[in-house]
Amino acid sequence: MRVLLDGRRLTRARQRGGLDAAWRLLVPALLRQAPNEVDFGLLTTSAYPWRTGMLPGIASAGASIHHHWASASALATLGRLGLRTEWLGPGKADLLHLSHPRWFLPTRARLVVSVQSLLHRDHPQLYRPKQVERLEKGLLGMTESACLWICASEGTREDLIRLYHVPRGRTVVVPPGTTPGFSEAAQDPAGIAQVRARMGLEQRPYFLFLGAIEPRKNLKNLVDAFELAVSRGLKADLVLAGPYGWQSQRIREACARRTRLQGRLHLPGYVATDDLPTLMAGACGFVHPARHEGTGMTAMEAMAAGTPVLCSNRGALPEVTAGAALLFEPNDPASIARTLQQTEGDHNLRARMREQGLARSADFTWEQSAAQTLEAYRFAMRLPT
Repeated sequence: MRVLLDGRRLTRARQRGGLDAAWRLLVPALLRQAPNEVDFGLLTTSAYPWRTGMLPGIASAGASIHHHWASASALATLGRLGLRTEWLGPGKADLLHLSHPRWFLPTRARLVVSVQSLLHRDHPQLYRPKQVERLEKGLLGMTESACLWICASEGTREDLIRLYHVPRGRTVVVPPGTTPGFSEAAQDPAGIAQVRARMGLEQRPYFLFLGAIEPRKNLKNLVDAFELAVSRGLKADLVLAGPYGWQSQRIREACARRTRLQGRLHLPGYVATDDLPTLMAGACGFVHPARHEGTGMTAMEAMAAGTPVLCSNRGALPEVTAGAALLFEPNDPASIARTLQQTEGDHNLRARMREQGLARSADFTWEQSAAQTLEAYRFAMRLPT
């Protein structure tokens, strides 16, 4: 079986959120586990393909690299003119596995498409209009051509079936693994202290949100809840860490106007990958307020780091945490505030959540994800075309 992987996310100079990180961890795990009968190729397009440093390792693991210095728009134009995927160098492939439901070139291979979240369909106002348009165009096109959909959670699978009428028999669920480094971070008190000092977090305990600073993350309700909890005596700070995305300027300006939270609310922006595990391990709790979440990777990372998880009762989060987290109603700041106060005020509860989270996070590994993905390929080959 010859499998061609979409390698575009492996050559970006900077990751664009959880999907990039997931693909960069899944692909090497696939190559490590690939049996002899599976031959991998990697098709990439980028102006700076070597900047991430991943391609040499992937090539040494046995995958053939087919790189083209071309933009996505250029490829789309060539695809409309009739350029086929096979003509870019890989030749005939049995399967083409896409990291995202968008591809510009026709192919004779069976299409396997990974999908993490479909939040844009139910809540388009939380995304850039052009982003919604691109996602919809890709998904609607793929519903006709995809052989198999690999969903990151049962919730995402149900959304795919409900919103796009994809047959259940052409879907499988493969949860992501836990990012390496988080399970060891709690055993590095010196590293935790260094990160806290660098980010000005030495004075008080802190709750952490980690993700893109965008409206879709429901940060307004989280900040409202934090302000309410502080008025009721909460001692911990709140850190909103992550890259500044769409409408982040409005979010930062709104936070700056909260004069009662001056010195208590921190927005450090993008955090270096090496600092993320220790920043997570140093938190007294990780808070995930999103109204909808397709994978819950950051909740997995928090559990692996031994950090109590407080999260929304929506999307994949209850599925991922499976009783190891405190759940709240994301549209009710008072509900979020109560979980903050409850977590801070109960040492025994935090200890119990830590143990439950560690046990739950052990269920998620990239080796397991890779094994399930390889089995999905075999299943796709058995499906009628």
